[in-house]
Amino acid sequence: MIKHLAALLRQTILNMEKDDFAKSDWFLRFPHGCCGDTSNLLSRFLRDNGISTEYVSGFRGNQSHAWLEYDNLIIDITAYQFPEIKEEVLVTRDKSWHDKFKRQERSDGDFERFESYNRNRLSSMYANILRKISSKEQVN
Repeated sequence: MIKHLAALLRQTILNMEKDDFAKSDWFLRFPHGCCGDTSNLLSRFLRDNGISTEYVSGFRGNQSHAWLEYDNLIIDITAYQFPEIKEEVLVTRDKSWHDKFKRQERSDGDFERFESYNRNRLSSMYANILRKISSKEQVN
């Protein structure tokens, strides 16, 4: 279920237009530079589907990265921006790669608690994602 929902969100983001990204043009380079926002959006999507995750971020040298964890599972739909990761939707108990990111910080990933600019930006993008998913389901 988690892998299916993560893949659905990832594919929806890939199919979105520039105007769907609500002041977040960098999503046109998805997954590059999008891991934090994507993890926040995925956290909300999973929570809306009954799965509460933990948002985790860390640094490997100067490179930051963010992903989700749930019940000892890593959930990461942006790790394939790194050349050593080949899976587009990573759902695994193997933490060896993610453990290379140091100074890890954890939170619930709820963007509704962010300051107004980022809360509104991510809320708008999330609404667009749900609209795209809903219209796709009506077609199928």
